[in-house]
Amino acid sequence: SELTKFMKEFLPGMFNRKETNWLFKMANTMEHGLSDDSAFTMDFDEFVGVLCAIAMQVYRGDHPR
Repeated sequence: SELTKFMKEFLPGMFNRKETNWLFKMANTMEHGLSDDSAFTMDFDEFVGVLCAIAMQVYRGDHPR
């Protein structure tokens, strides 16, 4: 829910809920492709990862899956 709020406040209209959920899932499973012990929260490294993924999508003009 915090990522959704972040997206609405800082990037309004750029990513829909499905895309935001995909970004969260991607960031939360970054290390070794496995979920960490907290599937509903992101640690700092995962948050940085999601920021990088957002930047890549915005730069390319694409949207996530």
